[in-house]
Amino acid sequence: LESFKEEKSLTVKIGLLQNENYIESNLKNPITDTKIPSDYLVKVYVEGNNEEEYLNSCIIKYNADDAVCISNHEGHPCGCCNFPISANNVSCN
Repeated sequence: LESFKEEKSLTVKIGLLQNENYIESNLKNPITDTKIPSDYLVKVYVEGNNEEEYLNSCIIKYNADDAVCISNHEGHPCGCCNFPISANNVSCN
């Protein structure tokens, strides 16, 4: 939790959250209705400015060293986390 205070983000493997019963084992994307594999990661992070900060989240996976957007907080495969727009994180427009 200290790193979350400093970095304002935390990345956790979905399987760990499932094993500890924080989330159900058959977690599905609400948009595509497909099961989210347990080796994917959920990133929880603080977004906004110092006056209005809020907690946001997304689901990502890693291909080699590249983070690939799987789902933003609404379930869409775009605009993930605070990653720059790229081939792995396409714009939602």
